[in-house]
Amino acid sequence: ELSDLRLLPSNVMRTLPYTTYIAVGSYAVLCWSREAALLEVCLLTNEILNAVFKKLSTLLLGKEDRGGSRPMHGGIMKSDYHGMFCNPSGIQ
Repeated sequence: ELSDLRLLPSNVMRTLPYTTYIAVGSYAVLCWSREAALLEVCLLTNEILNAVFKKLSTLLLGKEDRGGSRPMHGGIMKSDYHGMFCNPSGIQ
């Protein structure tokens, strides 16, 4: 389906870090690569630090969203956009 293909890039970007962790870790074990093992440790440390910073920020700032809300329509165009061209300079 076409709609499934549109979701593919976001799904790949969402799962890519975990795929990388598995690939680098497997390479480190199978090839006895010291550099790959160090990279795996760095990747996992980064993941742990991200979780710690996220938890700390939640504790300090609370759970409410202070950065503003995302648009409900899921894009940059208004939901009532009807195809009118708007020039960046404001001249139509």
